[in-house]
Amino acid sequence: MNTSPAAVEAFEDLTAPDTLELLAKAPDPVTAARLSRTQIRAALTRARRRDVDTKATRIHAALRTDYLRRDQVIDAASAATTRASIQILNTLREQIAELAAQVEAHLGRHPDAEIILSQHGIDRPRARGMEHRAALRQLANRLVGILHGCLKPRTPYDEATAWSPDAVDRAAAA
Repeated sequence: MNTSPAAVEAFEDLTAPDTLELLAKAPDPVTAARLSRTQIRAALTRARRRDVDTKATRIHAALRTDYLRRDQVIDAASAATTRASIQILNTLREQIAELAAQVEAHLGRHPDAEIILSQHGIDRPRARGMEHRAALRQLANRLVGILHGCLKPRTPYDEATAWSPDAVDRAAAA
């Protein structure tokens, strides 16, 4: 997605629903600078963001920062690219949601469903205040390691033995 320096500065995640909504309304620096604090706040609220007023004020200010302006033709081309990228990202988000629903609907039929579903603690990193993406990475790494440790001997997850020194030694030897 080809975005302005102001957009990169304003938004923490260029693929977040609130960001995509605002970039769709204002895909170029001139229209982005015209977004009202109310419009920004509404998008943040719809995306269920926390600390909406502070974030809306920060985004509002960043979008009005005087960056080096580009030629209008370049801004128009960049806006077209941004709009196309937003459509692609929204389609991907819809497809991911559809796939997630299919996984949820059919996971119970998987031969190893008991093993897969025996894991717990999926949202613990966020509860400790970890940033969302870092929490997802940590969770994915942990779950893949645990799942491998369960599938190899074909046994359900057991908190008491999963990370004991003996289990770690056996896993290292394997």
